[in-house]
Amino acid sequence: IPSHVLLHVMSLGRYQKLEKIGEGSCGVVFKSRDRESGRIVAVKKVRFSYDNSDVFGVPALREVAILSQLNGHSNIVKIEDVFLDTGARIFIVCEFMDSDLRRLMDEQGRLHPRRVKLYAWQILRGLGYCHRL
Repeated sequence: IPSHVLLHVMSLGRYQKLEKIGEGSCGVVFKSRDRESGRIVAVKKVRFSYDNSDVFGVPALREVAILSQLNGHSNIVKIEDVFLDTGARIFIVCEFMDSDLRRLMDEQGRLHPRRVKLYAWQILRGLGYCHRL
């Protein structure tokens, strides 16, 4: 993990869990409210243990390392914090996105070609930024 992303111990109590918004092989993501700022954020609880048989934590730590280097681009989700709770579980706090492309396509079906071009342009801008680093 890059030195500018400090992994520290903190109580999860700072974040009020509002609803589960996703789940994958590396963890569960919750829409949450930051009790200090009042902002809505996404909090990912990473599946990770400290024995050698766990491979789920490795991609999550790689995600943190990569995304933390990419902070500052409007087409890339921003990591706001990474911390361990008192049970040594890893949490990643990111900006909250109201929707994602998959959900949008599921809800709206076929997208208008102008929208497709806009989304492709945004994806390519973010990808271009990644390749410049």
